[in-house]
Amino acid sequence: MSNSTRTTILAGPELLPEARAALKGATQHYGEAFRRFNAETVIEMLADDVVYESQALLEPITGKHAVAEYLRKRYRFFAENMGDQIEIIPAEIGLPKAAKHPCLILARGEERDALLVLTLDGTEKVRRIDLLFAAPRPEEARVMVKTSARARQ
Repeated sequence: MSNSTRTTILAGPELLPEARAALKGATQHYGEAFRRFNAETVIEMLADDVVYESQALLEPITGKHAVAEYLRKRYRFFAENMGDQIEIIPAEIGLPKAAKHPCLILARGEERDALLVLTLDGTEKVRRIDLLFAAPRPEEARVMVKTSARARQ
């Protein structure tokens, strides 16, 4: 897939209150599992046709099985190599077209490295996971709750 045909990864227009609440809950649940490097909890949240797309990958990963294998490897890598360095911060995207869209900021110290944005299907399963390094920039997210994400139990 060439860069010219890639989908622009941005959250859609402002969500209805019910949809926002469901997405916020799923995002927080995902964040808690990520903090503990618990891939299995995240995998339970995935739709069968889930797509994982990252600005660091050449091609999206599609399907629950493929995404599950990728997440297991990534979480194992993070746990072994970056353990206490990663902080997961609940936030909202602060751009007009994505106002109040829940997301997670992945940070190391004061550096905001990436945003993680979920999309749910009609059954509140995760249909898309988008990891964004460049657009929107992590500093364009508003922190919802300042917490210490270092507790992993």
